[in-house]
Amino acid sequence: MSKSETETEFLGIRIEFTSDNLFLDQESYILRLLKRYKMLDCNPSSIPIETKATATTFEKGSHFNGPYRELVGSLLYLAYVSRPDILFSVNCLSQLQEHPADAAWCALKKILRYLNGTAKMRINYKKCNLYDSYLPLYVDAD
Repeated sequence: MSKSETETEFLGIRIEFTSDNLFLDQESYILRLLKRYKMLDCNPSSIPIETKATATTFEKGSHFNGPYRELVGSLLYLAYVSRPDILFSVNCLSQLQEHPADAAWCALKKILRYLNGTAKMRINYKKCNLYDSYLPLYVDAD
């Protein structure tokens, strides 16, 4: 197969097929997000959110007037499609969409900083032989 037959992009998702793997990534989507929010040159973060963070952690501070919902929606799409590593962080911050504080906006920008450092990460679905797979089944029936 040629390169064009094994790699394609659909809805911002790059799909690459090999004989034994299927790879999904959204590097171009992440780069567009970083460009839109002027974060292309930011310092990368090693974690998407502070440890032990909850939605109430980010309620402090003055009310943020900006594209909070737009960024949360973009990050949710990214998390559900190819980046489950940011799902908890985005879900936590999505609970504050009604009245986001400046601290919540800073936390969203931290997720963008994390994505800046991990933009090339991708999901790998490995091919398995149906007959080699083992699925245990337990039944509680009389």
